[in-house]
Amino acid sequence: MSDLAAAAAATGIMLAIAAVIAFDLYCLARVLDDDRPRFLPAPAWALLIVGVSPAGGAAYLLCRRWPRRSPGPPARAPRPVPR
Repeated sequence: MSDLAAAAAATGIMLAIAAVIAFDLYCLARVLDDDRPRFLPAPAWALLIVGVSPAGGAAYLLCRRWPRRSPGPPARAPRPVPR
C-alpha cells in the first residue's frame, strides 16, 4: 500500500509543478503581448514572473487590473465669475 501512496504523491507533485509552469508561461505570454506593462519594464516583469513563481505572475496579473490614469491633468470645472 505504501507504493500506491508514494505514486499518488508523486503524481500530485508533478501535476502541481505542471500547473505552475503553465501559469508562468501564460503570464510570460501576457507580458510579451502587452505594449506598455505597468510599473516595471517587460524584462523586469519576466524576471519577476520566473524568479518568484507563482507570486510574480499573480502580482503581474493583479497590476494589469488596475485602471490606467489619463496622461493629462484632471479636468477642472471653470470657476464662477464673482459679481
